[in-house]
Amino acid sequence: MCDSGKIEYGSFREAQEVINASKKHRYTNGQRINRLMGRKDKQLQRSYKCEECGGWHVTSQPDKRK
Repeated sequence: MCDSGKIEYGSFREAQEVINASKKHRYTNGQRINRLMGRKDKQLQRSYKCEECGGWHVTSQPDKRK
C-alpha cells in the first residue's frame, strides 16, 4: 500500500493485468456487476508510475496528456 492510500503494484505488467481482468469480468448475466449494488461502475483505464512510492497504480481517469 502506498502512503497515498492507493494499492501499489510492483510492475507495469501487474497493474495492466488488473485492468485486463476487470474488463473481462464486468458483466454477469448481461448486467454490470456493480449495478446490482447500486453504485456507478467505474472502468479502469490505465496504469501509471507513482512518484511517491515508485510503484504502479491503476485509475479510471483517462490520460490527460494526450
